[in-house]
Amino acid sequence: LHVVIGKRVSDERLKIISMSRVATFDDLHDIFKRFNVGYACLDMLPETRKCRDFQDAEPGKIYLCQYLDNPGQTHFTNENVVKIYRTDICDATHHLVTTKGLLEIPRSCKEVDEYAEEMTNIARVLEEDKESGTKCYRYRRLGPDHYRHATNYLKIVFDQMPIVADSGANKRSRHAGSFAV
Repeated sequence: LHVVIGKRVSDERLKIISMSRVATFDDLHDIFKRFNVGYACLDMLPETRKCRDFQDAEPGKIYLCQYLDNPGQTHFTNENVVKIYRTDICDATHHLVTTKGLLEIPRSCKEVDEYAEEMTNIARVLEEDKESGTKCYRYRRLGPDHYRHATNYLKIVFDQMPIVADSGANKRSRHAGSFAV
């Protein structure tokens, strides 16, 4: 499980606090408690049952994410499932990464290097439907990209959560978390 923990510090600026890889959902529970995670978005596939159990066990707003392959508006269901067009959310995180000052990550270390590599293991390509001739952009995997999707899920919850002051005074502020398998 690839986990990204962060907070929203302005309308557009996101600060990643931690990134890690863990083996079990028990480890994930420990991380959520340690970072006081109040908002989260998890990839609901392939472990839908475990994700639902996690969602039921954790306090706070926990969404499960399902990517859509066709353009459409993002929507949240009554079961706290968010359905989102994969290209749209990948475009949104691309904007975060390529626009100076919007995404703050921890200082360089082995895990940050892995994060950076996985964030770039995806490419936007123009595809054409052979029958209709319709063209659209899609993101294609170039290598391991789990942290990219965990960042996509984090962006989804950032848009739902309040802004958190970026100061040391409020050590128990609620953070957002996400994970990808």
